[in-house]
Amino acid sequence: PIFLQWCLRHLMIAYVISFSVSLGSLIYTRHQNAELLSTRVRQWALTWLLLAFNAMVVRIKENNFRSKFLALEVERKFQTMFDDVVKKMLPEQAIARIMEGVERTGEVEAYADPYREVSVLFIRLNEADAGLRAEDLVAELNAVYVCLDQLVSYHADCYKVETVGGEYLVASGVPEACPHHACAVAKLALDVRSTLSSFDWSSGVHVHVRMGIHSGELVAGVAGQAMPRFRLFGDTV
Repeated sequence: PIFLQWCLRHLMIAYVISFSVSLGSLIYTRHQNAELLSTRVRQWALTWLLLAFNAMVVRIKENNFRSKFLALEVERKFQTMFDDVVKKMLPEQAIARIMEGVERTGEVEAYADPYREVSVLFIRLNEADAGLRAEDLVAELNAVYVCLDQLVSYHADCYKVETVGGEYLVASGVPEACPHHACAVAKLALDVRSTLSSFDWSSGVHVHVRMGIHSGELVAGVAGQAMPRFRLFGDTV
């Protein structure tokens, strides 16, 4: 589109110059014989017509290219936002495995990988004691979970697995192996306790947190085709 705009601009400049020169030529040849004047008029009329036609063609092409360019930009932005949302829902390893299955069979294929050394941190909130309406409880749980998400992001070796009601599940050693997985979740647990110690529900009830850590082996992967999520399976959880 930028190149076509440049062409259109220079065509318009050429059109103006041609019009000025032709007008001067016609004025100059006005005192000549009628046949020469008629020839000059036809020549310059043809030149103006060709320039106008070229300008119209360039303008149409510029509009078409601009529409395609804008469509590609919208598609690129949507794909970027979609990728960001998917990466927040699934680890990159799971996304790669799912895409391989989709490219091969056209469907989401279940898979499960064993992990020998994993530590899982269970965080349980006292949302049942808050005495809040469902709408208010969801809003305040979301605020707490956003805070916990930020804490997890500060600990590179920890991965948020899921939330179920007032339970928040974090793991280390999955989906990427971590030799100090127990220490990683223990440090996160200390930060969670320190951060939530000053939290209160809007009803005035203090936010109490119960946490537990369990280390061992488990299996992790994606099961099912509808709404695929990265899950942990085994006695460790």
